[in-house]
Amino acid sequence: MVALLVLAVVEIPAWVTVQANRQAEAASSIDRAVLAMRVRKWGSERTLQAAAYGNTKGNSGPWVWILNGGLVMSTWDSGPGLDSSLARELYYRAYGRLFTDSPPRMRSMILGDGEGRGPDSTDGFAWDGDVGGTTVGGAKMKGLRLQGSRIDWHLDEASRLAYGEWTLEFYNRHANAQEARCQMLLPPGAFVSRLTLWVNGEPREAAFAGQAKVREAYQKVAVQERRDPVLVTQVGPDRVLTQCFPVPADGSMKIRLGITAPLPEGVLHLPLLLERNFMVMEVLRHAVDVQCTSAFSAGSAEATAASGQPYRWRAELKDADLAMLSCRLANPAKPEALWCEDPLAGDKPRFVTATPRDKAGEPVKKWIVVIDGSESLRPRLNDVRSALEHLGKTASVRTLVAIGGSYEELGKDDTPVASAFRGGSDNSAALTHALDLARTEPGTEVLWLHGLQPFAFADLQALQQLIERSHPPLSLHALALVQGPNRFLESLSRHASVESPARCPDLPSLLAALDLCSGLRPNLGWDYARGEAAPAAGKKVWDHLSRAAVFDEVMKGYQNGAAAEGLAALAAQHHLVTPVSGAVVLETLEQYRAAGLDPGDPNASPKMPLGIPEPSRSLLVMIGIAWLILRRRRE
Repeated sequence: MVALLVLAVVEIPAWVTVQANRQAEAASSIDRAVLAMRVRKWGSERTLQAAAYGNTKGNSGPWVWILNGGLVMSTWDSGPGLDSSLARELYYRAYGRLFTDSPPRMRSMILGDGEGRGPDSTDGFAWDGDVGGTTVGGAKMKGLRLQGSRIDWHLDEASRLAYGEWTLEFYNRHANAQEARCQMLLPPGAFVSRLTLWVNGEPREAAFAGQAKVREAYQKVAVQERRDPVLVTQVGPDRVLTQCFPVPADGSMKIRLGITAPLPEGVLHLPLLLERNFMVMEVLRHAVDVQCTSAFSAGSAEATAASGQPYRWRAELKDADLAMLSCRLANPAKPEALWCEDPLAGDKPRFVTATPRDKAGEPVKKWIVVIDGSESLRPRLNDVRSALEHLGKTASVRTLVAIGGSYEELGKDDTPVASAFRGGSDNSAALTHALDLARTEPGTEVLWLHGLQPFAFADLQALQQLIERSHPPLSLHALALVQGPNRFLESLSRHASVESPARCPDLPSLLAALDLCSGLRPNLGWDYARGEAAPAAGKKVWDHLSRAAVFDEVMKGYQNGAAAEGLAALAAQHHLVTPVSGAVVLETLEQYRAAGLDPGDPNASPKMPLGIPEPSRSLLVMIGIAWLILRRRRE
């Protein structure tokens, strides 16, 4: 009897966890936060993680628990199966991190199934229900990993633009073909302007079209025909979803994304992986190579230049180091009028001009600050306190801390305390209240200091409604202190008044971003125009300027409610991935014809500059002829 009582007591945490999962389905966001707190205090992390990974029905009892050396939900519970998606949300709410941050638990060797042993055997599970979908999905797939990564950038000081190419190679050691998916965070204001897939060792360029059209082509080829496509679509501000299938069994797949990025303050932040369904092994290094014709620094290191060559910096970085690295021009020249010839203009005027302007308005006098109370922000609590103090020097500040599924308002002289940052908080109620307050207090703007928000948590209709129907428009400035997926920003990306203007990996960059949002420092923008002839004034620069002009035009049209079809056609003509357009590479010409797409033209794709351009052969011939003529005249 005593033994049975002991086993029953041991099973209580699993029982608490299962009951919380079942009650969460009909619970409000606030009630789910209470259930998550109960799990954090009394439940079993292992049971909840197992449910999140797909073990949605307990199939073992206390004796198997003993053999496994851990806790598995007992067969004594005969209720309905657990909801895997709810388990994933509850796990984040309870512990403040994604369930995939830890691999699934190894199974016991005593049970004899052998699963969980070996270098790649605990990195996920084999069943993937998200192939061809619109999200990365929950778990990392078994045996699928990033095998190689190369990142090349060229910074162009004259145009204040950079172009980079990120080449990724995936390897699949599983017995079945798998789809590699990831959400990437691009540099602020950047966009994808090239996509390449290697097919049988040969690079193939992407076709660009409306998002629905390229996704339909990808799903048909990837899911139905199981051939070799890759798809890139924009899913939020500076966020793109990349999918490629199939990464063959015991084989690899190689892709390349070209990225055009603005350098408004002469600073470039590298792209990051926010979400992925594949492993990045600890031994992997990203080979990063950055060049510029003028001096620049990368982190604390200065770029070097050989005689007659551009400045260059290269390193091999761990995945975690990418988030902290930025490249900065040493002495960026004052912006001036620019122009270029648009090689993809079609029947539009082919000369593009850009005139610089300062977008900064009147300094903000009233702030409502929403602080994400999730545990992931606790290491940056001192930065949060410094930010509040910095804002208070020039404006009045009202502070809300999102806690669980609700919020608390701090007193005027109060600062956030570490004990408030627990689990993963739903920020929707705090943001809705802050925007509602700003609506009733003219001149007030909302600042959101946040970490990841990997779930929508609650219905965002009230938040959408406040932003869409408020006049004058409400301003929401979102600054990520911890990078990760953010479903709120994805949902609100259509609104021009919602901006995520800068990366803030440390306190100096955070304070600089606050001054930018507050209107206390210049905010470089450009006014674009087209003409039939080259302008008499201004500096000629590379044709990435025309891509930036078209991206600006598409984004303004998208945010102002213009017809998506026309915007998608314009973006596709200039080979851009935008909220209304995407890029897909298919394997054969027949597949392109069946999808109504034109295969990508390699000659129309942007290229990475290779050092300082050398004189062309025709120019050298002309110089030689001129020299001969001059010599003959002298003789």
